[in-house]
Amino acid sequence: GPGLHRHRQMTETFYILQGMLAFTVGDETVVAGPGSLIVVAPGVLHRFWNPTAAPAIYLAFLSPAGLEGYFVELAALAAAEPTWPPADRQKLATLIAKYDLELHEQQG
Repeated sequence: GPGLHRHRQMTETFYILQGMLAFTVGDETVVAGPGSLIVVAPGVLHRFWNPTAAPAIYLAFLSPAGLEGYFVELAALAAAEPTWPPADRQKLATLIAKYDLELHEQQG
């Protein structure tokens, strides 16, 4: 899944259908299985990933809508670049900022 990030205005809600997903939301890390509901409020640092080798299926609800455009533009940017991440990191930074994403470096 994505690295540690936050959204200033967007609420993300995840409903796990199959498999397991791990979530770090703020200072808490949990592993969620089928039937679990995880809600991430605006402004809260979070990330998620699959901690197992088995597939995970989930529904993600984003409010307000619009983040789907990020994935469309990200795919187009990746297809146009000879290497990833792009040599011109400003292109990626501009795209990230456009869609209410704020990435954070994780402290080792």
